[in-house]
Amino acid sequence: MNDKELLIEQLKTKLHITWNHSKTNEELALIVDNAENYMNHLLGAEIDYTAPGMGNLLFLAYCSYIWNDCESEFEEAYQKDILRAQAYYEVKSYEEKNTGVE
Repeated sequence: MNDKELLIEQLKTKLHITWNHSKTNEELALIVDNAENYMNHLLGAEIDYTAPGMGNLLFLAYCSYIWNDCESEFEEAYQKDILRAQAYYEVKSYEEKNTGVE
């Protein structure tokens, strides 16, 4: 299973989607693609959203907002978590650039 398929499965679990319908799967794949680009821009880093942690939690939350047609409310609802994640990834990037550690 590749990363996109794993994210789709995680999203289906979060949204309690138990059916397997091609139209639903296509819509979820589009949501995952768009959310990945949006979240990378919002957080200022390219993140592995399949890994457990803040990135995954925010990613799945944003996807659920898209699914429910209320993505415009996401940033306000998760502002503290977004700021915390931005700071974390900024420090991580700084450390990687200055110590050569990844």
